[in-house]
Amino acid sequence: MSSNNYDKWNKEFRGQNLFAFNNDNDRNALLWLKVRAISKRRPMDKFLKQNNIQLCSTKITEQSKELFERLETNIEESLNILDQYLCNINNEWYREMGVDEEALKNDLYQIDTYEWGGDQNNSLDKHLVSRFVKVISKYQELQSKQVEIQANAWNYVRTSWYNNWTSYLI
Repeated sequence: MSSNNYDKWNKEFRGQNLFAFNNDNDRNALLWLKVRAISKRRPMDKFLKQNNIQLCSTKITEQSKELFERLETNIEESLNILDQYLCNINNEWYREMGVDEEALKNDLYQIDTYEWGGDQNNSLDKHLVSRFVKVISKYQELQSKQVEIQANAWNYVRTSWYNNWTSYLI
């Protein structure tokens, strides 16, 4: 059951279906997003240690899935624990910046597509090098690709911005 829920939300996220996460009543979606927000080595290790949780998995992607499955057994308590943890880490800088959270939420709702500039691995620099730098030998041809290159860079920045600020709000 749990693994299917994790995979379901992972598929929705990877498929760039952001609207699937907009239902306030789906606590599993919210849990998945909050687990994803700590799915880097340092935040995950700190969360596990603070909450005395031991996982069998050692790879961060497997740990995220295992943690989600554990936390899913008591979603409301798990969301509270994650909320407390997320409120205390890495947000001091944003608080000092005086971020207007309501304005930020309104701005985030303007993003309706989730497009990384670059390739499927979200690597803009490798994409630009492999598609333009190393294969186009004529400067005039490179110039003709300017709009495409700009679109890739904009998509990368916009999606990175969205990721950063949704993680902050979550």
